[in-house]
Amino acid sequence: MVFGRFFGKGQTSRFECVYTECKSLCCKENLVVLNEDDAAAFERLGIKLADATENMGLNDFLSLLGSTPIKQLDGLEVVCLKKDAGGNCRFLDSEDGCCKIYDDRPYFCREFPFKFSKGGIKKKDPICPGLGRGEEMDVSALKDVLGLSGLDVKAPLLVGDESKLKTSKALMSMVFRLMR
Repeated sequence: MVFGRFFGKGQTSRFECVYTECKSLCCKENLVVLNEDDAAAFERLGIKLADATENMGLNDFLSLLGSTPIKQLDGLEVVCLKKDAGGNCRFLDSEDGCCKIYDDRPYFCREFPFKFSKGGIKKKDPICPGLGRGEEMDVSALKDVLGLSGLDVKAPLLVGDESKLKTSKALMSMVFRLMR
């Protein structure tokens, strides 16, 4: 995924989801990595994680983000949403273009097309045609609209070698914070 430039503190932005116009492009083009809160939401919904997800090698994931692989992370994987045969998110309703689990969608999906930092908007994904549309909003209002109010960014959910998980979770949290 390609993101635009950094946006400073106190910035406002215009955004309106136009999924009917873009045919839910965000549900087709993105790799959605889950965190522990997302996995818990799936459990509450009765969705078996094994049925809805697939794992990707953690170092492969880091390489996709432009980072150098870290030897201590070998044998660990991140949990990602599966795509259907057409490359769409498995929760995208192909008839109306809506998310079947919208109210419980993963953090990544809620945040898209933005990445937020403590000070404001850090990145915007130019793939989204809804950027620059709608009313001007400050970061707080934007987070409300996206369903992010009260949610914290969490590192990706890791699985794999149990002996490496505890140490690697701390390392991955640090790497994840640096990459955001």
